[in-house]
Amino acid sequence: MEEEAPEEQLAPDLAFVKASEQTERYFIIHEQEPVKIKTGDSGEPELFLQFEYRSDPEKTGQDGAWRKKRLAEATEKVKALLPTLEGADDFVTALMTPAPTEAEKNRTLLEKYLAQYTARNTMDYFIHKDLGGFLRRELDFYIKNEIMRLDDIESADAPRAEVYLTKIKVLRRIAHYLIDFLAQLENFQKKLWLKKKFVVDTQYCITLDRIPEKFYPEIAANEAQRGVGNTVGS
Repeated sequence: MEEEAPEEQLAPDLAFVKASEQTERYFIIHEQEPVKIKTGDSGEPELFLQFEYRSDPEKTGQDGAWRKKRLAEATEKVKALLPTLEGADDFVTALMTPAPTEAEKNRTLLEKYLAQYTARNTMDYFIHKDLGGFLRRELDFYIKNEIMRLDDIESADAPRAEVYLTKIKVLRRIAHYLIDFLAQLENFQKKLWLKKKFVVDTQYCITLDRIPEKFYPEIAANEAQRGVGNTVGS
């Protein structure tokens, strides 16, 4: 599936990756062949649920509600068509296994997996420009406002105050280890995001009306050229 076009610049703190209204895409169950079973490389049957990931001109209402509607349509179509396929008995048994939640008492394993897959591949995300610095500032703010109470320190004797400060130091040290780890991952993602794009291959497709006729015999005699033409034109 295609990825959303990235923003070239990071905002002062965050780079959000979010589709616009014009480029918003949805998982829509394939109309002609939504479900099929094929023999895999191992010789065992494999189930394929086929979706299109594209814009939806029929979309109305809120984005979240429309995604749920399309997902419900896909689920019902799979439930209806899967039992009609030859060799689908095991898949039907497995996917119709109940997987209820508090909100969805009748949810099946099929619905669970479809919801997980579509949510994971349509979720917005962001890359922080300086996650390490941000988390360290938040940690200091949290310690000063939630843990280090000046009244308790002032009223405590020296040994108790020492124990109190030692706990804060330990908490800060452990938190910094975690922050360094998370910042390392985020900085790596930022480097990938800002990496300059480069072209690894370039091909040209030129229509015959732009080529002098004297070259036509040479073009017609080139089998590789004809093969490319048939592939591009099909």
